[in-house]
Amino acid sequence: NNKALEYYRKAATMGDENGQNGVAYMYKGGLAVPQDYKNAMKWYMKAAKSSNPNAQNNLGWAYQHGKGVPVDMNKALEWYKKAAIQGQYLSQHAMGVILSEG
Repeated sequence: NNKALEYYRKAATMGDENGQNGVAYMYKGGLAVPQDYKNAMKWYMKAAKSSNPNAQNNLGWAYQHGKGVPVDMNKALEWYKKAAIQGQYLSQHAMGVILSEG
């Protein structure tokens, strides 16, 4: 996990959206670093702004569940929709669940 984090960080600091998403994933899961949802959100946001659908899905999840940010279903749907439009199937499913529950 330490090597993975090292390479994700190198890519992330060079602006690579997949590297940014990877660093966020490591912080979200507490892999090779202490679990830190706020730091994960920072990195997911960077990747999501580059239209990374996985990061956008992860932001939707964070807003839906209040991990690193307050619960905000409107923001959750906003990020899920951006990812779903790009074919991210987990976001499509999450949107269906949220909308069906009203």
